[in-house]
Amino acid sequence: MIFCLTSVSAYSCSCTNLKIIESKEDVKSYDYIAQVKITSVDTASNNSIEYSICKLSFDTLEIYRGQHIENILVSGSHKTFDRWTSCDLDLEIGDNWMIFGYQEKNTKKLITDYCTNSRKIKSFDGYENIKYPNQRTLVEKLNSIFEKAPPPQNKIGKRNKFYANGNIQLKEMYNELGLNGPRKIWYPNGQLESN
Repeated sequence: MIFCLTSVSAYSCSCTNLKIIESKEDVKSYDYIAQVKITSVDTASNNSIEYSICKLSFDTLEIYRGQHIENILVSGSHKTFDRWTSCDLDLEIGDNWMIFGYQEKNTKKLITDYCTNSRKIKSFDGYENIKYPNQRTLVEKLNSIFEKAPPPQNKIGKRNKFYANGNIQLKEMYNELGLNGPRKIWYPNGQLESN
């Protein structure tokens, strides 16, 4: 039993270099930061990197750091390939992601991986994890520190948000102190997620 527990923890993913992003200082190690919409995930060709790698192609929604690009290398595999692991990014065509990339030291190509701050912002079907809003908070923090948008204003009144298919996603009420009352959240298929 002890052997099993030890061997499981040896193969689980853990990242010690992830930082909570509060300022530009927290993202200084990244050469590229952008919010993107994924268009394809392919195997990387003509690659001199010695580990498993794939190529992520995307449409850029917002650039925070770096030049406009249309793809980046991703350390690891993808679930549609043979050697996918839990340490690989769960990339789906149509998803919106915040990508944090750095220059790979040997090839000087931009790359991202599981241990960067790269995170899914919104699923291809429009689902956002509003109940645990670390993705939305990440976008708001980056907008703030890179001065992409004015600081958020206090919302007062009713807020309803809808998916592209017309189904309700969110109902909430705000007063001058913040959220006032229950927040109701639905999945894209119309099923209530939480109340």
